[in-house]
Amino acid sequence: MVKHKLPLFYQDLLQHWFSFKNLHRKIPHNFREIRMQVLWGNQFIKLSGQNKTLIFHNWIESGIYFLNDILDVNGKISHNIVLPKLLKKQNWIAELNSIINAIPSAWKSTITNRESILSKVKTILTPLDDRFTKFTNKDLYQYLLRQHENKTYTERMWETKFGIEPYMWNQLYTNIYNCCPDNRIKQFK
Repeated sequence: MVKHKLPLFYQDLLQHWFSFKNLHRKIPHNFREIRMQVLWGNQFIKLSGQNKTLIFHNWIESGIYFLNDILDVNGKISHNIVLPKLLKKQNWIAELNSIINAIPSAWKSTITNRESILSKVKTILTPLDDRFTKFTNKDLYQYLLRQHENKTYTERMWETKFGIEPYMWNQLYTNIYNCCPDNRIKQFK
C-alpha cells in the first residue's frame, strides 16, 4: 500500500476547516434553536441506524429548508404543511417518514410544548447565510485564516528560520513590488 503525504498547504487548510466546523457544533436545546435548524446536511438530523445526513433536492428546490418549514400550528411535523409546498410529489411520503425518524425525539417533545406552539420563529435565508456558496477555495482558505488568525506553515517557518517578527509581514509583502524589477519574481509572493 502506497502512503501519500499531504502537502503542508492542504494540512493547514484542513486544520482550519475542522476548527471552523467545530465552532458550529453547538447542540440546540431550546425550541427556537431547534425550529431554526436546517434539515439538510445537519449533523444532528441523521437517518436512523445510519450515520448519514439527509439531503432531498426536491425539498430544497421547493423552499423547505428549516424544521420550522414543516411544522403545523401544534408544533408537529405535518403532511398538510409539506404536500402543498412540494413542487414534485414523487416519493414524498417515504421522504417525510425519513425526516420524522431522523429528528431526535427530544427535539420533537421540545417543539410541541406550549411555549413553542405560542411563539413565532423567524427562519429566512439571508445573504449572510449564502456567503460561502460564492467562495472559491482560495477565498475560503483566506477567510479561515482571518477567522482564527493562525499563521500559515510558510510564515511560521520563515519566522523561525530568519527571526521575522509578525508585524513585518505586511511590509515584506509590499516590498517585493518595490525591489523586484521582473514580474516573474514577484509571482513567488
